[in-house]
Amino acid sequence: MYQLRWQALRQPWGQPPGSEQDEHEETACHRIAFLPAYGVIGTGRLHQTGNDRGQIRYMAVRTEYRGMGVGRKILSALEDCARSDGIRFITLHAREAALPFYRELGYELIQASHILYDSIRHYEMTKPL
Repeated sequence: MYQLRWQALRQPWGQPPGSEQDEHEETACHRIAFLPAYGVIGTGRLHQTGNDRGQIRYMAVRTEYRGMGVGRKILSALEDCARSDGIRFITLHAREAALPFYRELGYELIQASHILYDSIRHYEMTKPL
């Protein structure tokens, strides 16, 4: 899971292994897609940010499996985890290329967010559950 996160979300921008993790790992809800012959092909994480609020981070799907519903299934599983934890509102910060994916699944664009590594524009999105 961490290897895929690093390869997809950090390595292309020269970030070191370990930069794909943060202080919420042990208390977060993690979901992966796994194929015995290939290992982890998709991953995502949800952590609680308030009483009824959570944030999805570290969504990644191996390039050769994109467009096959892997990300959709991971996101759905994270939303199920959120509901069972009493989370009623999810936020996330999507890269521009992922905006159509999240919009299709009911996430609303709120505003432009941060720019990661001086090059990757992110957008804040939210969805009530």
